[in-house]
Amino acid sequence: MEEHTPPEGLNAGLASASARLPKRRRVDVACNACRQRKSRCDGVRPVCSACSRLSLQCMFEQITPPESGKTAEKRPTYEELSRKVKELEARLNSRATTGSHAIDTPAPSATEEHVERLPVEDEATVDELATQVFNELPERNIGYFGAASNHAFVRTLSAAFAYQIPLMVQSQQHVSRNPGQYHSNSSFRSPSPSPEQTRRRRDAHRIVEPFVVPQEQELVELLNHFFITTGAVLPFVEKSAFLPLTKDAVWRTTRSGRALLNIICAHASLTVNPTNAEDFYDRAVVLLEAYTLHGASLELIQALLLLCSFQQNTQRSTISWTYHALAVKTAIQQGLHAPSSYEVHGAQMRELRKRLWFGVINQDRLLSTSFGRPCLIPAEHVQVMAPTHEALAMEQMPSFSKHHHEGLLYFNFLTSLQAFRYEALVKIYDYNISMKSSTDAKELAVSRLKLICELETWRSNCALHFDLPSSNEVQTWSSQLCNSNRFRILLMIQLHAVTMLINGPFLLNCLQTWEAEAKLTPKSNPLLGALVQMLEQDIEAASELLKVVSHLVNHAPKFMLSNAAWWICNFNAFTASLHLFGTMLILYRVSFSAHITSIDTSMVRKTLEFGLEVLGAVGQQSLMSLRGRHALHKFLHVFDSLTSTTEQHAEHSNLQSNVKTSSAPTELGFDEYYAQLVSQSTADYFSMPHANGMDFMNADFGLNIFNFG
Repeated sequence: MEEHTPPEGLNAGLASASARLPKRRRVDVACNACRQRKSRCDGVRPVCSACSRLSLQCMFEQITPPESGKTAEKRPTYEELSRKVKELEARLNSRATTGSHAIDTPAPSATEEHVERLPVEDEATVDELATQVFNELPERNIGYFGAASNHAFVRTLSAAFAYQIPLMVQSQQHVSRNPGQYHSNSSFRSPSPSPEQTRRRRDAHRIVEPFVVPQEQELVELLNHFFITTGAVLPFVEKSAFLPLTKDAVWRTTRSGRALLNIICAHASLTVNPTNAEDFYDRAVVLLEAYTLHGASLELIQALLLLCSFQQNTQRSTISWTYHALAVKTAIQQGLHAPSSYEVHGAQMRELRKRLWFGVINQDRLLSTSFGRPCLIPAEHVQVMAPTHEALAMEQMPSFSKHHHEGLLYFNFLTSLQAFRYEALVKIYDYNISMKSSTDAKELAVSRLKLICELETWRSNCALHFDLPSSNEVQTWSSQLCNSNRFRILLMIQLHAVTMLINGPFLLNCLQTWEAEAKLTPKSNPLLGALVQMLEQDIEAASELLKVVSHLVNHAPKFMLSNAAWWICNFNAFTASLHLFGTMLILYRVSFSAHITSIDTSMVRKTLEFGLEVLGAVGQQSLMSLRGRHALHKFLHVFDSLTSTTEQHAEHSNLQSNVKTSSAPTELGFDEYYAQLVSQSTADYFSMPHANGMDFMNADFGLNIFNFG
């Protein structure tokens, strides 16, 4: 028989290729699945790469190696490592209870690398990070907060107030000469940590077991609770994707799928068991490790969006910017931005992908306007048509309930409303790259008026499906009625927030550039009428929002967390208070007040005081809310000291004439002294107390917001 031999060139090629092949790393123990399939196992624990790729159950059995002449060092087993970790935790807890700060912990060895820990380095809350913005030497790199943010508003407002103080001093005959008592006794002190915050400090470096699966009954209850609460407000996750829900099905899913399941359970647990919510959140973060984030899937985008929402509503909104950027990257990698990528899918999948893409866009608009940063998704990249009308969606997805269809319709109107945020960034905030405060006021007035008119058109269209309630109507509702009308309430809050966003630059421009001593009349300056109209609308928006938020805090305490609305309520309660104080400064100016007779200054003052109460109620342990209230209270003290008019003194002539005011500070004049007081109040607002890393990460988590009574 003739022997067939490969060509000489082929042999040479195979030899060279074989020489180039890297050697596989040998492992001591292969998993059971790889041994049964006689496949190579890389030994990665707790799940090897092959089992993770094939969604197989991965188990390792320790096999006693055959005795050899060489004495090999015995590697610790997973059980031994777990026992060692528990012993270390016990030692740490015992040291913590005795008050010792010097804890000797051994450095992690190479054999402990497979134990996954919670990456707490990125877990600083928005309050702790953002309050460092104006430190001369910030403790941490907290990033840039631009024109549309509350930080920029505070900075501009305080500068305008300090500039106006000399003019206010000159115009008043009676100025309080004893501000020092308030100043000396009002330095801000961070709140004492709650028991829950203390627990989180102690457990910040605890071991996280990402593959723990709750009982099936608990999973089903949490899923059902999620889809009737947060899941209806963020309708880009399908409940049918989790059915049938069994432990085996959960075990076979991918890491991104497990992360999605855990963050869903975290949302569902917020109003039921906050401690469990934190455990689910920790698992989701650990599951979203670097290898998982390199990929792209719908489950990964869903998990990232829900993770951002959870972070925002548990005082972690600064870190949500990082996960939002990952969501944008994954959505584009998945092709959600390209209309052609939808053609290969059926009607139901197309709608799901659209809602997911516009969920990323909505979050992009919200975070960009809140943090004062350019949008990551420009309008030119939004070429996919918005999700279909609710009636068409009902025909295509008849299995959904009517309650879910209302959520889809709400999502569509929210998407169109969030587009106004982008328009505001483009037309009056210069894409959050620079503040157009020096721009001609006429341009701001025209841009603002156009946006407000378009916003009124949106409101008229929305009324055909969701008649937005007034604050007076909401204040008559019980907790159950608030939940029944939640989509109307949420859209109303968002509408007032967008209105204040549009009005902000015009208000600040007035404070910065309009001369206080100018003889402004409606004839000499036609913009005075535009200013009055803006102030009236801004006061109404701020007042309506504050009344609704106050009612929700006092009469429907679970509403905000059940509908992922705590952050938007807390953020805009502070925004409303800032706008009201700016309005008070404008109304005080003599040149304006003579022509602004339609606005009651005392009413604005009462609304501001009410706003500070609301901010304290909704913010509670939020450091930003506490510092914001403190700074505004000090601003009000200075304002009151400077606006003690002759008429006010005459009302109390018998008493006031006998009161001797203390002498003013000898080193400074009144105007400079009050200006420094305002500047110091602003510095106190943005300063951060020195703390070690653990305190910094956990000092303001603020789980007190979960005490519902």
